[in-house]
Amino acid sequence: MQVIAPYTVWARSFSSTNGNENTPSVARQLGLKIAANAWISSNQAQNTVEISNLIAAANAGLVDVAIVGSEAILRNDVTVPQLIAYMQQVRQAIPSSIPVTTADVWGTFIANPSLIAASDVVFGNFYPYWEGTSISNAMCSLQQEYQQLVKASGSKTVVISETGWPSAGNAVGAAVPTVANANLFALQFLTWAHSNNIQSFYFEAFDEDWKVASEGPQGANWGLWDENASLKAGMGAFFNG
Repeated sequence: MQVIAPYTVWARSFSSTNGNENTPSVARQLGLKIAANAWISSNQAQNTVEISNLIAAANAGLVDVAIVGSEAILRNDVTVPQLIAYMQQVRQAIPSSIPVTTADVWGTFIANPSLIAASDVVFGNFYPYWEGTSISNAMCSLQQEYQQLVKASGSKTVVISETGWPSAGNAVGAAVPTVANANLFALQFLTWAHSNNIQSFYFEAFDEDWKVASEGPQGANWGLWDENASLKAGMGAFFNG
């Protein structure tokens, strides 16, 4: 987090256990705002610990947005009513000034309007790569999908809670993961979001080798920085102006 702090004003976490419960306090020490996440899975006992730790951090004044679940509906780990109940549990236990939401792919919200209704802000994930879209059409596709979610969300703010492009791995349809394509997508997306004042989080800070097991070789190559915390060649284009 010390590595990324000079580049951003917000950070986003994905769980509140196994050391990740320390993310909000570290963010505060570094002057960052934090969207802190309770990871929701099919393990109800673990969900209870995740939620408890998120509530504790929020009540300690360390959380700016409370996220309950990350693609939990996409994975079918819980039902929509179960997830909404978890969100309500968190909302009732923390200050009303802290927005509560869940994060999922944009199509999940379109298909489940009750999730939009249950969210104070809408945290949608957009991945042209996983949709098999070529890099030449990626931003056009993302913008169209974003506008669909904005329309469905009414007066609620839509935050792009995840997007990115891997720098290596397998092609998905017309989507090819290369260093050049990853650099181009990062530059185009960050420029578009910045110029249009669209709140967004970029996935992700660092390469994570463990993701190969669930995602294939591309799983290890989503970072702006590599696993040694070195900014990848060309990835600094947006930050360099």
